[in-house]
Amino acid sequence: MTVGETTYRAGPEPSTRPVPVAPATWRDTLHRVHKETVPVPATTRNGETIRLWVDDQGNASTAPPGTALIALNAISLGAGTSAVIALAAGAVIYARLRIVDARSAQAWESEWESVEPRWSGRLRPGQGSGDE
Repeated sequence: MTVGETTYRAGPEPSTRPVPVAPATWRDTLHRVHKETVPVPATTRNGETIRLWVDDQGNASTAPPGTALIALNAISLGAGTSAVIALAAGAVIYARLRIVDARSAQAWESEWESVEPRWSGRLRPGQGSGDE
């Protein structure tokens, strides 16, 4: 790819530095000519040949992600998935424990109603003393 005179374009965000760009001409694998303004190193001179990544249609593209970025993305995805699974399992266990606790409290309450009068020595209305 051959580049023309280098100029500067505003960065992608307001706080970023200007990006050096130059008009470039290149041919794809089907020998079609492409012309586009592309980012270049700041020291690029008019007529210089530089390396350019292109997509399947021969248009200018960004470089593919490096091994470190791919590994970081894979680790992040794995950790995120593990966290979601752990949170979902925790929610299921919490809900199940709440159900078991509610059933246990209800069973305890019904059993206590029959035991409490004898345990405390107080009889409820309609209950006999058991001495008869």
